[in-house]
Amino acid sequence: MRGAVTPDCQTRASDRHMSEQGTFLMRANRLLAATVLSSLALAGLTACGPDSGTGKSTAPAAPAASASKPAAAGGSLESLPVDEIFKRAQAVGSKVTAVKLAFTLKADDGTMSGEVAEDGTGNCAGTVTLAGQGKVELLRKGTTVWLKPDATFLNSVAPGKGAALSGKYLSAQADAVRAKELTAFCDLGLQTLKNIGVEEDGSATPMTGTKAGTKQVGDTKAVIITDKDGGTSAELAIAAEGQPYLLSLVTTGTDEGNMTFSDFDKPVTVTAPPASQVVDGSAYLKG
Repeated sequence: MRGAVTPDCQTRASDRHMSEQGTFLMRANRLLAATVLSSLALAGLTACGPDSGTGKSTAPAAPAASASKPAAAGGSLESLPVDEIFKRAQAVGSKVTAVKLAFTLKADDGTMSGEVAEDGTGNCAGTVTLAGQGKVELLRKGTTVWLKPDATFLNSVAPGKGAALSGKYLSAQADAVRAKELTAFCDLGLQTLKNIGVEEDGSATPMTGTKAGTKQVGDTKAVIITDKDGGTSAELAIAAEGQPYLLSLVTTGTDEGNMTFSDFDKPVTVTAPPASQVVDGSAYLKG
């Protein structure tokens, strides 16, 4: 399929070609693919890295709160065509300044899960776990990244250095190869919200999908849109109350994963760890 969560490295170039009618599933999966592959590569779980052009409180995600403005002036959101629903979701998503993303992504090489609070200025705080490969707490403030791996994950990035680095934050600039790969999740939430219905070159394309009624997502009524691409099916929930934010994306079948979005525009504050807990990690995170 085009844009699978774990595409074969040899076919990634062909994944970029799309027909005039687009599907959000294919676009979201391309974004997920780059993030998953790069992060799995960090832990030595896959042989190929991400697309070179990728630019893109740790409590359970809270239910998305309803905003005060109506979602669809001139008619309920669920009465609109799918393409118009996506346009409205993209319009509000493009203005979001901060969001909390919770995710679970299943790939042939392992399952990845985590939660990050992120904003558009570079602040990010959260955790990422690779099944069987450990867990890492991550902080990003501007151009500086601090990573605090557990013992298992530490062995992946700094073999043999566990005793010296245990309980420490590894600091590096955000453009250090491995720091950049892992903190790709710090941009994934906002990128997804801003790119609904938008091509890689920034142009808009009519979106396809099928409306499948409504359901509650936390405290918010959401319009459900389903889509299918090859062996993968997707279900998207877009808020029908308040602002029409994308609340969740769930894929099943060949590629499985889910992302949920909450805390829209809630400020993200990151405080640098105490100097006594920080070790220069540039030697381990440069790639």
